[in-house]
Amino acid sequence: MEGAKVVAQLLQRLGYEVIIAGNGREALQVFGEGGKRLDLLITDQSMPQMSGIELAAAIKSIQPGMPVILCSGYGSLEGEMAGIDKVLVKPLGLRGLSRVVKELLTGSRDS
Repeated sequence: MEGAKVVAQLLQRLGYEVIIAGNGREALQVFGEGGKRLDLLITDQSMPQMSGIELAAAIKSIQPGMPVILCSGYGSLEGEMAGIDKVLVKPLGLRGLSRVVKELLTGSRDS
């Protein structure tokens, strides 16, 4: 969960509101309680109780348009098959994370 806190701090520095879930099942519960107000899912490939790929698939089945970023320490791109919009390899930097989040939320790409 330490990595989630670091990513949350980076996003908060950029002005985003962040909700952290301790595992995939908790994230599904949070999504179910207020999914329409959530704009983006950032998940880790390796989590307790449910992988990031499984979480992404579950959330995409509920809300197909939800943008999903999968973070991986392994550099694997297998998540693309589950409707993952972007795969980011850890460690994440503020600049790269900012660019990808902005791109997915606004549909714009910085040159």
